[in-house]
Amino acid sequence: MKFNSTFTKLSAIAVSGAILSSAAIAEAVSINRTTGFWTGVTGGEEIVYGNNDGSSTTFGPSTVQGTTGENQARWGTPFQGSASDHDSKSGLGFEGVGATDVDFGEVFQLGTLTHYNNPIHLGGAASAASLDLELDLGDLGVKSFDFNFDIEETPNSESLENCAYDSDVPCADRISWTSAFSSESFTVEGQKYTVELLGFSETAGSSLIQEFISQENRSSAVNLFARLTIAPPSTGVPEPAALLGIGFVGSYLVARRRRRG
Repeated sequence: MKFNSTFTKLSAIAVSGAILSSAAIAEAVSINRTTGFWTGVTGGEEIVYGNNDGSSTTFGPSTVQGTTGENQARWGTPFQGSASDHDSKSGLGFEGVGATDVDFGEVFQLGTLTHYNNPIHLGGAASAASLDLELDLGDLGVKSFDFNFDIEETPNSESLENCAYDSDVPCADRISWTSAFSSESFTVEGQKYTVELLGFSETAGSSLIQEFISQENRSSAVNLFARLTIAPPSTGVPEPAALLGIGFVGSYLVARRRRRG
């Protein structure tokens, strides 16, 4: 009976370990920040990059974009105004989230994409823009994802009937992107994690979209959502099948001992 008692203790320890492992999976991870850096604009004239504090430059996308606040790529000569009037240009902005705790398996917001649709001279319109998204997971490291946005800037016709898309005033533009969102799996100290980009939507509970129509003389925004998952930890705790196997071994040894007796 001494062996049977030992086996009972071993089973209890194994089951307790499994329960503790399940509890560990439910723990949250701390995200330091997410940041979007504009890496290029296709087409367009008078392109500037900067953040939303008003600073900008024509020297390139990597020189002024900050790690906090909204980073912007702006282009075109305003229909009314000068090329240096940055707030009157058309453009895209991305603002990430700050420090936050996220549960594994929970859908959470990575940031907000905004299109600034202002009347510009047609020759200065952009056709695409590229964004490098960085997700700072603290102890889990920094993960990067690339986005390419297609920009269809339509002529501002004199009548709504001639607009390519439903418009409040002539004429709305379209911002679109690929429907295939990448995911990244990585291992830290033997534990496997996956960052899954779900896509853009207005809210966490609404349907994902692959484009949005941006009305003229207005700013239109959508949110980017993701999910962080964790694989079951490799702790050495026996699975239920393994525990069953231990039971068979224990029964065999007890029966063998009785035969010897």
